[in-house]
Amino acid sequence: MIVKGRKDKDLWTFKAGEVELNSRLRRKVENNKIGLRCPPAMSNEQSIRRKLYQRKLRNMGQSKLIINGVNCQTTQLSNDPGICSKILTSSNMQHLPLVLTILLIFGGALVYSQSVPSFTIDRDNKQFLLDGKPFRYISGSIHYFRVHPDQWNDRLFRMRAAGLNAIQFYIPWNFHEVYEGKPQFEGSRNITRFLQLAMQNELYALVRIGPFTCGEWESGGHPWWLLKYKDIKMRTSDERYLAAVKRWFDILLPMLKPSLRKNGGPILMLQLENEYGSFSGCDRNYTAFLRDLAKSHFGDDEPMFGWHNRCIVRFALSAAMIQLQYASLLDRCKLYTIVYCIAIRIFSMSSNNITADGGDDSYLKCGTIPGVFATVDFGPTSREGIEHGFAAQRHYEPNGPLVNSEYYPGWFLLWNQKQPSDQPVHNVINGSMYMFELGASFNYYMFHGGTNFAFWNGGFPKTAVTTSYDYFAPLSEAADVTDKYIAVRDWIKTIEHWPNPPKTLPKNNPKTAYGVVPMRRITSLVSNETLQVASNGRSLSWRYPLTFEELQHPFGFVVYRSKLTKSGGNLSIPLFKDYAYVFVGEKYQGMLIDSLDDYEKRWLMIKGEIGDDLAIMIENRGRNIGNINDFKGILSNVTIDGSIMENWEHFPIPLPYLYDEDAKQRTVSGTPGLYAGHFNAKSQDDTFLNPQGWGKGQVFVNGFNVGRYWPSVGPQVTLYVPSSIICKRNMVLIMELTDASICSQSKCTVEFIDHPIFNFTSPTVASHFRRDDFRMKKLRDNLTSL
Repeated sequence: MIVKGRKDKDLWTFKAGEVELNSRLRRKVENNKIGLRCPPAMSNEQSIRRKLYQRKLRNMGQSKLIINGVNCQTTQLSNDPGICSKILTSSNMQHLPLVLTILLIFGGALVYSQSVPSFTIDRDNKQFLLDGKPFRYISGSIHYFRVHPDQWNDRLFRMRAAGLNAIQFYIPWNFHEVYEGKPQFEGSRNITRFLQLAMQNELYALVRIGPFTCGEWESGGHPWWLLKYKDIKMRTSDERYLAAVKRWFDILLPMLKPSLRKNGGPILMLQLENEYGSFSGCDRNYTAFLRDLAKSHFGDDEPMFGWHNRCIVRFALSAAMIQLQYASLLDRCKLYTIVYCIAIRIFSMSSNNITADGGDDSYLKCGTIPGVFATVDFGPTSREGIEHGFAAQRHYEPNGPLVNSEYYPGWFLLWNQKQPSDQPVHNVINGSMYMFELGASFNYYMFHGGTNFAFWNGGFPKTAVTTSYDYFAPLSEAADVTDKYIAVRDWIKTIEHWPNPPKTLPKNNPKTAYGVVPMRRITSLVSNETLQVASNGRSLSWRYPLTFEELQHPFGFVVYRSKLTKSGGNLSIPLFKDYAYVFVGEKYQGMLIDSLDDYEKRWLMIKGEIGDDLAIMIENRGRNIGNINDFKGILSNVTIDGSIMENWEHFPIPLPYLYDEDAKQRTVSGTPGLYAGHFNAKSQDDTFLNPQGWGKGQVFVNGFNVGRYWPSVGPQVTLYVPSSIICKRNMVLIMELTDASICSQSKCTVEFIDHPIFNFTSPTVASHFRRDDFRMKKLRDNLTSL
């Protein structure tokens, strides 16, 4: 337990067991915090509970003590130093010159409380109650899986410094159970550590546990291996799906339970599912199954929530205003009902709740779970628009607090996107101020977006999310302070009696331009030697092409190889996912594209001789975040001039390639291939790899999969490289898939610079991605007039 001493009192310590207190004079401790452990004499929970509750509370106030999970109120304690020679037991605790307070189970930050830890709704007064007191949150979304774990604390510190008092994040199932039955919770997957750091930074947590999460993430958070059942119906009562969900939740939920607020932890609420009302499955038995499964682990009193987007015609905003706000999203949000809609989020509380959903009977039928509390989602808009949004909530939830669970300061980017998805700073702040004026709690989605490292970005029907998930958020992809951050921080600073007042404005982390790195092409992508090494001998022969899922290969690439039965012709693949790179005898022929917005290319004229190897490398660009059964690979016959190709070898490619620096590497010509280079670093700083002049591919730095690049398509050009992976001597591997024009013969270069590049020309975007350490005096002046 942790205790707080009276002003100017000495530090008192007590070791485990029946050991005497130490009365030796100690130096004064900052904030008068005093460490104390419970002796075994206090192990009788009922005795302690009874004795402590019988004590009379006096002037030193009332606080909390937790012993072995028992919540006990403490009392006014004597400052008689004579107790220093006594054993601390439940019978003499009242003599201590201390006031006991809560130690949250992780250790770290203290949360001083005057009641039993809890988080509930006071419907009569339309407010949240945290530990029995009125509570509001201004939270921000951050995804631990999009931030290097060495940088978690830095990001959380910056969010706290802005004045936030809570964070919101997903737990994507597929990130933790990449392979069935092998869950992972270490390193970048250590949720417990992430929650500990949040708590140490005085931040509560709103946790979204799925099983479907969306978040523009690979397959919306669903594991790829569920597709081993080709006819599986996910997000329904399909017994195979429910069994997998139960196995996962039976692992995850007990891990989260100690972190719940009622157990002294930072988690205020847990979300079940996501956007289910927009899903065509409409299976109320499934949603009830999730609710009951969660309650079996957490109990009936734990706040849970789920949300989904709903079109609410009767409360629709002005069509002109909506169209203006979301015009750039219309062509890429077909899976969502965000346009001309107000999103309803569902919070399941312990009692006295009603169901809520959209203004259509089908939504009421499909999107709600009995016993819920409804909130809304909307981005920056006018005061009238904000009032309309909350009016929608009040229609379904006449009592309880106003909540906007996703307030958008920006938006994500897609490959080949031509216009930015930013929001002007004054719009973001005006909306924040007015929502707070109305008494609402709200969450910035996102406050720090981060990066889709490796192959974790989500896909859309005709494109995919970029490697960068910057989101035009208040903290940039590299966690630099932006004009939005300063504006949010300065506004929160003006709120009287806000429990988490902003701290000193953080300085941006250093960035270093490590310069030009010579690269050499060490191997072809499809040579027999490369395929055997890269696939670790895991080739499989089959008459017709198999999918990634049939090959039990999750992400990245598969090479399909057969023999030409004629000397070239029109190669056609009617159905494949998502990009195909075609080689004949290791010579690159061209790229096929299933879809890129309105462009597609499914055939190609090839040249070769009978008996030549035909190799087709398929890239999975990220499974669809909404289309559940999104199989990858070659999904149809491959024909040449109408003749079906048969007898295929399959080579799943787990990346990065194994690369032995001491082995002799052959330098080869041509552009598609694997390139290697080295550079030395005198400092360990963030940096950005600039692939301009290269075609399309994947980058690894010291074995860390930095992500995908495609500078000619954009809008993202550079790749963020976190400082944590930089060493004194660094190895860079580039898997170039198409044509690197920067290369001459077998030699080429890549450059590391100290700033990001996006190929937008908008002044707003240019300002957002400017990364010097600024104070934005003009912005501060403008804030006074908002």
